[in-house]
Order: sequence, then C-alpha cells, then structure tokens
Amino acid sequence: MDETERRLNHFLVQVFHDLLRAEERCLSTGSLCDLSLKELHVIEVASLCAQEGDSRATRVAQRLGVTPGTLTTAVTLLEQKGYLLRTRDQRDRRVKRVELTEKGRSANEIHRQFHQEMVRQVLRELSAEEARVFIRGLESVSRFFAHKKTKRGSSQMRIITDSTSDLTPELCAQLGVDLVIPMRITIDGQEFLDKVDITDERFYHELLPGCKELPKTSQTTVNEFLEAFARFPDEELLVLPLSSGLSGSYSSACVAREMSGRENIHVVDCKSTALALALMARVACQRRDEGKTAAEIQRELESLSGRVRVYAPVETLHYLVMGGRLSRVAGFVGTALNLKPIICLKDGALTAVGKARGAKAAARLVRELVDAHEEIDLEYPVHFGSAFNPEGVRMLREAFPEVPADAPELTVGCIVGTHTGPGVFAIAFIAKA
Repeated sequence: MDETERRLNHFLVQVFHDLLRAEERCLSTGSLCDLSLKELHVIEVASLCAQEGDSRATRVAQRLGVTPGTLTTAVTLLEQKGYLLRTRDQRDRRVKRVELTEKGRSANEIHRQFHQEMVRQVLRELSAEEARVFIRGLESVSRFFAHKKTKRGSSQMRIITDSTSDLTPELCAQLGVDLVIPMRITIDGQEFLDKVDITDERFYHELLPGCKELPKTSQTTVNEFLEAFARFPDEELLVLPLSSGLSGSYSSACVAREMSGRENIHVVDCKSTALALALMARVACQRRDEGKTAAEIQRELESLSGRVRVYAPVETLHYLVMGGRLSRVAGFVGTALNLKPIICLKDGALTAVGKARGAKAAARLVRELVDAHEEIDLEYPVHFGSAFNPEGVRMLREAFPEVPADAPELTVGCIVGTHTGPGVFAIAFIAKA
C-alpha cells in the first residue's frame, strides 16, 4: 500500500469500529440495555418492511439475508422481551407477519435518532459540494461490499429508474434502488433537474401557480443513460424508464444500451409512470432480494406491464386546458360544475375514463370503474399517491377497504404534475390476469 491507501484503510477500519462501539454504548444504557446490536437491526428491518407494506416473516428474513428458521429464533427472543409480535395474515392464515410493539417502535425511534444525529453532525462540517463528493465515495465503498456478498463471484444487479417514479431517497434506500436519474423540467425559461434543483413542494406551491405557460418536460437523453451505466461498469443493470407511450426515455435507454456494447443491461418498458413505475420498481427489488436474475425479473415485469393500472381523479382542469388536452369552454364548464375527470393509465398510455361532480363522488366512481373492468391482484403491492391532497387519498382508501392499511402513499412529482396539476389523487395496482 502507498501512503494514500494506508491512510484510507486506517480510516475505514477505524470508522467501522467506532460506529459499532458507539451503537453498543447506545444500547448499554437506558431502555435498550436488554438488546444486542443484531436484535436492534432485526427490529429496524421489521420496521422498514412494515413501511413498505410487506411485513411477512419471509420478507423480513429476505431483507436480513437469513433463513426463515434463523429469523424465527430471533423473533421468538424479541417477542419474549416485548419488542416484536407475530400475527397471522387476515386474508391467508398460513402467512405469518412480524409487527413491532409500542416498545419495539420506541427502540427503533431511539436507534433512528442516533443515526440522524450522526449524519447531521457529519454534514454540518461539509459544504453541499463536499457532501456530494463524500456520498459518491461512500457509494463506491457500498458497491465493494455488495460485490463481496454476491455468490460465486457473480456480478451484483443494480436497479435504475428515473425521477418520474417519484421515489424518495428514503424509499430508494429501503427498497434498494441504486440510481434515480433526474428528468428535466423548464418553467418560464428556467431549467430544473427534478428532485435535485426543485422540490415537489416548491413546484406545486410556488412555481406552478405563477407560471405564464405550461412547464415543458424533457426525456432522459442517451448521454444521461450512458453516464448512469458507466457508474456501474461491472454490474448487471435492470433499467426501468418512463413508459414508451408517454416519452422517448425508453428509446434513449435502448440506444444507450446498444452504444455501450454491454450485454448485461436489461431495459424494461414497464408502461408505467409515477406511482405505477414506483410499484414496478418495488416488485423488481422484491424479486432481486428473492434471488431472481435480471432476465427473470425483466420477463415478469414485461408480463405485468399490460396489467398495471393507475386511476386518478384530477382536482383541477386548468392545466389540462393549458396543455391543450381540453378545450377552454370544456374547462370553464367543468370548473363551474365542479367536475373531476378520471384519468386511467393502461397499456402505457393515459386516457380519460369518466367524470364526477366533486372529489368524494370521483373516489366512488374510481371504485365503480375498477369493479366494472378489473380486479386488484393483492399478491402485488398497491400504491396510493397525490399532489398534496391527503383527503383525496383518504377517500380512495375508504373506497378500497381490501387494500392493506399500510399501503404506501407517494407524492406525484412535477413531471406528471405538470399535466395533472395540484390536488390530483390516485391509486396504482396490478390487475388480476
């Protein structure tokens, strides 16, 4: 080793041991003194699985990388200590779930606060640019460990999507999505990178209401995909871009794959966007964690692409009129009558499938449309989402009581929100074959 390598090696080893010792000290005092570090991480993963809407014991075991029998032993001890509780699924009594008790949630919150304090202390001493460089370096370390974990030296699979999936950094970390490519949006001549230069809050509450013309969105370019692929030169890639029916991003990804000359890049047309693309990414991550290959996951996602659905009542017609998707007369009449168009994503394209007077009636109509045309396949995840309209999501949850109460809720971002406007609310699911 040269001097730089020796210093880096010493630093990495020291930080690793310091972190373990700090966590052990956190456990040695107070209410967590009866927990081991491994037990605390079981609680943490059980909490993450619950947030993802899949608290099955088999899923928790997969996320931990242990056998079901090993998990059973750990959960039994944590159940005796009052941190976890095993329950049976209400729909299928054969399925066991792992739930956190109040004591377990308290322990997880203490652990979360410890990590939050650590991260904030580190960032406090870094500029924004230094933080980006630091994170890039840690990503390299993470890839090293991920590669070491793979069996028989095979390459690690990486999952890439774009920002129309509306996956937050926290959700990406939970699921294991490796990269979200930001799409571009231009508002009154100023260009922004989605979720990098502009937040959803600022878009809906500040920029969109005051824009002079409808914002323009740009597809992900070939070069942007090539740059993304170059970040993982030795890994197998599963790429999930915006639906080919809505954008040229899928074509750009295919061209980039051909230009790269690599055979380990799998580009999937999920025929999805927003909540539905996030749903497909979630399925991909689950299958990867189950040990499926990228080719196997690609085949499943392509078979599901014709069954993915989004139903979304649009709260305002203003932006549909601005985008030329509705006449100004129809827009005026619709606003006067409080009509809410229902938009459906099916086979990768958006179509209007109905309209209702008021949000409550719109939620009921979504239920009627689903009952008339398809049935939700609850073997797959279900997502709710909105553009800062929690009341609309509440109405949809009430309209679909069979959907698990912990089904995730996402924010519809600025790329899709450019056309649907603020207040849109939606449900995304896989229809039964």
